[in-house]
This record gives sequence, structure tokens and C-alpha cells, in this order.
Amino acid sequence: MSSPALALQQQGQQLYQQGDFQAALTALTEALSLPGANLVGLLDNRVAAYLKLRNLDLARRDARRMIKSASDDERGYLRVGQVLIMEGKPGDANKVYEYGLKKLPSQHPKRPYSRLKVLEQALKRNQQRMGLSRKDPFTLLPLEVAMFILQEFSFRELVAISRVCKSWNRFLTSLTDLWMKMDLTEARSKITWVSVSSLIKKSKARVSHAMIANLTNPSIPKALELVSRCPRLEHLELWVATNSELIYEKFKGLTRLKTLTLAQDIPISRDLVGKLLIALPQLENITMLNVKHGRPQHTPPGPQGLPWVSWPQSLPNLKSVTFVSGESLRAPNQTTHALQLPGLCEHFEDSHAFPSLQELKLISKPSIYQPLPFPGPQVTDGPNRRFPPLRRLELQGVALGPDFVPLLPENINYLHVSESAANGPGPLPPTTNFPKLHSLLFDDCRWLTPRMLDAFFLASSPTITTLRIAECSKIDADDVEHMLKQPLEHEQRFQSLSNLALVHTAGFDDNKSRLVLKICHGLKMLNLSRNPITGITVRLFADALASSDQVAKLDYLVIRQCEDVSWDAIQYGRTKGLQVIT
Repeated sequence: MSSPALALQQQGQQLYQQGDFQAALTALTEALSLPGANLVGLLDNRVAAYLKLRNLDLARRDARRMIKSASDDERGYLRVGQVLIMEGKPGDANKVYEYGLKKLPSQHPKRPYSRLKVLEQALKRNQQRMGLSRKDPFTLLPLEVAMFILQEFSFRELVAISRVCKSWNRFLTSLTDLWMKMDLTEARSKITWVSVSSLIKKSKARVSHAMIANLTNPSIPKALELVSRCPRLEHLELWVATNSELIYEKFKGLTRLKTLTLAQDIPISRDLVGKLLIALPQLENITMLNVKHGRPQHTPPGPQGLPWVSWPQSLPNLKSVTFVSGESLRAPNQTTHALQLPGLCEHFEDSHAFPSLQELKLISKPSIYQPLPFPGPQVTDGPNRRFPPLRRLELQGVALGPDFVPLLPENINYLHVSESAANGPGPLPPTTNFPKLHSLLFDDCRWLTPRMLDAFFLASSPTITTLRIAECSKIDADDVEHMLKQPLEHEQRFQSLSNLALVHTAGFDDNKSRLVLKICHGLKMLNLSRNPITGITVRLFADALASSDQVAKLDYLVIRQCEDVSWDAIQYGRTKGLQVIT
């Protein structure tokens, strides 16, 4: 090394020892620019000065330059590791130390063998430091706090946590309450019955909720057998393909079961559904997504002359029913249709077959459209016919007759009818009030007329918050305008309306949008999909957000398949804060 470079390096080292790190940097940097300088030694000194000044980026750059210049010198690896430790990355520092040990030669003429121990000692110290700072949170947290945290994880995440180490597995296994709700729907790979058995053991056979999915086909029978042995089971969802008779045989003895869901891959006859209802008297919620026809109607009738086939006379605990069927209609008196519920509208001496039923969802979707008469043939007529105390009713693919609306309970909250035809003359308008009706949805209802719609509004105003009219052929834009322009005493009908959908309504254009803007002041979501509107509608509702007038100030505007709306108008609406959904 030339004497000027050596002198500057010594000067920098003295300034460093005196605590003048900035001056030391200046001297060391100047020395590096001189010919013949000790590059690695100067960089080593400069990294030390950078670290004192907490300039980690420049320190890391010089440390890496040391390794690049002399890969057989341990000082570069030590400095990079030091920088990483100061950055809070001890794991990465260990990797650098290990890499250095691989790169350094075991023998070096300029360095004694003992210097190889420097990296090993640095690696060992860092590993010990990491071990001291690493503490098991489950050994520090109170049990109540640990339980509170663990309850925030999904079942799949709990399984993953239990596999981290043996101590965590022992701790989580000791908390049997965590394993009482076995949810396999989020599994990322197929599960065998051995895994199901292990999970049940963690709960000590106290599983109360079981959502069975993602099983390997050979494991399904054995897994169902294991689940059926859990005496406290209250909630069962089966999302695997299996035989419905097997399900009946396995689970008919679970008298505590309150919720049962069978996937579309599990076809089940209506008669077997009835047998399940008899065998599971505490059932409150039943969902069957593939119900098949029952036996012929000429089967000997049940109690009190009702045409029940393997069906309970009364279901006092049942609160929610969801049946889906793809079966087509057949000739009268041949079979009982899959979606016919015996006693749905029957009353005998002030008793009802479904006294607690609050939610009913029936979906008929045969391959060839054949609307199902609803509520279907019943035994009684006149004042004794009425629905149970429903709060929510959803019907799809049904044909409604004149008695449908009079059968509706007064306290109904939610009514959704889709793909519906008229049975005979079709439903009659309501003659009683529905003071709690807040959601009224009609999709492809061929019997819905302006008179019927207006009668529903008069019967339920001002509680309606959601109104949907989609592809109803007898309702056009002029009918909507007439509904909106009712006399002043009827304006209160729209004061609670926050969600309005007018989908594929003939003649609905920008002028009708302007009318909605002025009258429906409380509107937050508007769906105008498949209508011949233009960007004018988007700009109207976007500009209204900053208006001081009493107009609708939307959060969401849905305009799917509105081909006349330009992209510029959509971008304009979004820049104004309107969520435009296309």
C-alpha cells in the first residue's frame, strides 16, 4: 500500500476511535480512491463507520463489495451478517454465515486455521441469540387469551397450527372445544378417513358441527361411520357423493341433530326425506339440493286422510326448509312431486303441520321448463287454508294460482319469486297488509301485472327496502313511471327504498332514470342491467353525489350488459365516487 493511502486509513481509524465517525468516513473514502489501497481493509473500516451512523444501506453495499472482491476473506461475510442482524434479520444472517463457511478454504497461507473459527463462532452466537429471543407464546399467554386468539382461526388453520411442533400439537389437542366444529370444506387436498378419525379423537368424540367434504371416494363410508358415532352432533353438512339410504341408516339415531344439509351429489327421494324427518324429531333446518319424486299418490293415506307417504303428521321444531329438485312433472295421481310438502297449508283444530316454520325455499328446475303448481293439492279449503308463520319465502319454477297471495302470512319479511307462471288465472292481488315486508323480488314472473305490483306496495308501504323487478314481461317502463308518480299521499311508499333493481324492463331509458333520481331519495343501490340507457344515466347519478338537492345519492350503480353506455361515462362516474359495476 502506498504511504498516502496507509496514512489516510490510519487517520480514519483514529477518528473512529475518537467517535468522529463522519470525519472517519471522509478519510476512508479518500483512501479508497488512491492507487494501491487495501480495498477489503478500508471497506471493513468504512462499514464499521456506517454502522455507527446507522446507515445500513451503505453498510450493506460495502459489505457485499467485500465479498465480491475477496470471497475467501471471512470479514465480508461477518460484516454482511452484522448488517442483517441490525436490520432484524438474524435468520438471513445465519444463511450468510453458513454460505461463508462453504466458500472459505480450509487452508489459507495468509490466515491461520483458527481464523476459520470466527465465522463458526458468529453463527453459533447468533443461533443462541435467536433461541433466547424465541419464546413459545402458548407458554406465556394466559389460557383465556390463548383461547380467544385461537378461536379467530378457521378449522383448516387450526389443523396447520397443530402441525408446527409437538408442543403445539399437545396444547391444541388439550383444548377439545376447538375441535367440536369440524369443517373440511376448506381442505386443499383430499382427506382420508384416518384424518377424520384423528380430528374426532381431538374432540374426544364431542363433535357438534360436521361439514364433510373433500374426502377420497374409498374413505366416504368409513368417515360417515365415524361421524355418526358422535352423540352430540347437532349440525351436519354432507358435500360428498354418497347413497342417501346409507345416510339414513347411519344418522337416523342422532336425536340431537338440528341442521341437516345434503349436497346436489346426494339424490334423495321425497319419501326418504320424510323418514329422516320422522327419525330426527329435533331437526330445525333441513336443506336437500337434489330431491326426487315420491311414491304414487294412491298409496294408502296417512292420518286424518292426508296423502302422506312416510311423512310425519307434525313437525313442531322445523324452522327452515330448502328443497331443490330437477324432476319434471308427471301425469296426475302417478307420483307425489318432490317439492310437495304434505300439510303445508293444512289446519286442523287450530294446529298446523309446520307451526314453527319461518323460512321456506323451493326450487324446481327440470331440464324442460314445467312450472310446478304451488302450493299443490291440499285436503282442506276455505278459511282453514293458510301458510305457516313464514318470515322468508323463496320460490323458483312454480305456477301460482289465485289462492297464493291470500295464503301468505301477515308477518312475512322476504318474498322472492322467480321463473314463475300462472296456474289458471294467476294470483289475486293482496287484500291484507304486510306490515313487516321489507324485500320484494320478482324475476321472470309472467303473472306480475302493474295492478298486482301496486297492490303489494299499498299493502306493505313504507317498509319496503328492496324491490327487484327483472324480466317481468307485463311490466314496462311506463308502468314503472306510473308507480313512481302516484298521488302525494302515496309518496311515503318509497321513503325506505334503498335497493332497487329494474332489469331488462321494456322502454326504460335515461328519462326514466331521471325520474328514479328525483323520487327515490333514499336509494343506495340501483340495478339497471340490460336496459337501453346511455352514459347520461351514469353522469346523472354521479353528479347527484355532490348536489344539495333532495335526490338519490347512490353508492352502487349496476349496468351489466348496457351496450350503449360508453367507457368514458363509466370512468367519469367512478372518479366522482360512484361505484359503477359492469
